[in-house]
Amino acid sequence: MSKRYALIVAALMLCSDARPALAAGYYNLGAYVQPESPLGMTEYGYIAGALQTADCPSETYATGINYTPGWVTTTVRFICSDATTTTGYFSQSGTGTTSNNCAGAGNDIAALQINSNGFSNSVCYFRMACRDGTVSQFGGTGEGGCGTWQTVQTCPQGYSITGGTSHYNGGATYFASLALTCRYRNRSPTMMGYWSLSETSGTSATDASGSGNTGTYQTGTTLNQSGVSPSDGKAVIFNGTSGYMSTATSMTLTNSHSISVWLKTTSATKMGIFGFENAQTGTGSASYSSSLETETDGRLTFYFLNGSTGYTITTTATYKDGNWHHVVASIGLQGTQLWVDGSLVVQNTSVWSSDSFAGYWRLGHNKRAGAYFNGTLDNFAVYKEQLTSSQVAGLYKDANLP
Repeated sequence: MSKRYALIVAALMLCSDARPALAAGYYNLGAYVQPESPLGMTEYGYIAGALQTADCPSETYATGINYTPGWVTTTVRFICSDATTTTGYFSQSGTGTTSNNCAGAGNDIAALQINSNGFSNSVCYFRMACRDGTVSQFGGTGEGGCGTWQTVQTCPQGYSITGGTSHYNGGATYFASLALTCRYRNRSPTMMGYWSLSETSGTSATDASGSGNTGTYQTGTTLNQSGVSPSDGKAVIFNGTSGYMSTATSMTLTNSHSISVWLKTTSATKMGIFGFENAQTGTGSASYSSSLETETDGRLTFYFLNGSTGYTITTTATYKDGNWHHVVASIGLQGTQLWVDGSLVVQNTSVWSSDSFAGYWRLGHNKRAGAYFNGTLDNFAVYKEQLTSSQVAGLYKDANLP
């Protein structure tokens, strides 16, 4: 494992024999850490009645939502990793008729968002992001009139959602607030791939994530160049006319994902930095998404597909100054985001899911820009979920350690 990869792991993964610093209001529960009170209690409408709690059993975590659809959602419970549903409920008692579950062993709810009509203590819809990058919207029919999407709720790095507490109005079928309960689970974002670009020779780019997605350097790349971290590793220069790296194995682009890369350039041309395409090589891809490119003035644009419609977000600042810059492009329940050097610089909160299709990652070129990158790239990583602000900050900080 390279030193550079170790830095990224340190930022995103908690060692099995280590514990994160405990925030105020946390206490130890054996192998887990749980808040004394739930995280982020947000009131959606008029509050009446008592608090209701629905928590998964010890040593389990929430994998989905069980509910009954109607003009609003009722009989809402969490589905737990032991295939049970919580005994506690968020609204009318009983068992729901419908379930939406994060499929697969070890998969769990990474983030949850609620839409409430705000006047009758009712929740119309849920949006749920799973740890494997799938995103879904489900719930009631909205016949009573739905309101706004509330703040996305998630747990801190290393924790999993195990349930929550709500205000239940006690008189009918509605609940008016929800706060998550979290337990420490030594969990980090799942990587689709991590290419440190530290090779000194050859044509293979090693995938250090363990996913086995080896990349191939095409003609026009110069290996063994100075990397972003002064204490570790190498980077790759791309010549701007033919050089790029592409993954060798087809994979599926997830609805929610994040892409991280370090870049350095002085070129004042439109260039493709990375992208996901259905063709492994060449310039004839019919489908492409999640592409980052530079504009001629040095601004950065992130392009992605949603419902076969293309969307873009573009930075205001420019980054063709010949210095290293860290960029994270992501899509998920927080919307579509571009982070540069640890700061969120532009976002679109109205689009929160990407189209999913099979293809290959490319670095140094993409179909939408139609041009090759002229400059140096380092530490290319793809995650199956949307990174939080603290995770992005950790990547930016740690890669600059001497």
